Amino acid sequence: MKKILTYLVCVLFMATSVSYAQEIIVQKSGGKYKFIQNNTILKNNELARILASNPESSDLFYEAKTAKGAGLFLGVPGGFIVGYEVVNLFRNNANRDMLAIGLCLSVVSMMFTTSSNKKFLKAVDAYNDSLSSSSFYKPKPVFKVFAGVNSLGLSMTF
Repeated sequence: MKKILTYLVCVLFMATSVSYAQEIIVQKSGGKYKFIQNNTILKNNELARILASNPESSDLFYEAKTAKGAGLFLGVPGGFIVGYEVVNLFRNNANRDMLAIGLCLSVVSMMFTTSSNKKFLKAVDAYNDSLSSSSFYKPKPVFKVFAGVNSLGLSMTF
């Protein structure tokens, strides 16, 4: 009897934890995206663990990480070369070919980074869309009453 009761409690706990999955909110601040769930900012490994439950969002997440890595791989040397050659430009011994190479690397890096950001957003959107179709969680509405001199208002926010 104790084994059955323990088994039922475990099943109920797992069912409630799955059915009350929260959607991920994306906020842009300072050129970066913050991924927030349950009022906590998610780190990359936490986001990967959460998105692993949906195959489409997981694939998009890992494509985005790959594009971000390629962008960093090209952007760091490109930025260094540009900075080094700009300093040499003021000293009148700049190598303009190296400056052009650095600028090209930086532009290609920006293209990879932009692609990465779009894929991160698509991955989170795919996860949130899968939640709305499979979750039993429904947010509770919040009611607010507004009163004026000649009016009365009711606001319902989800």
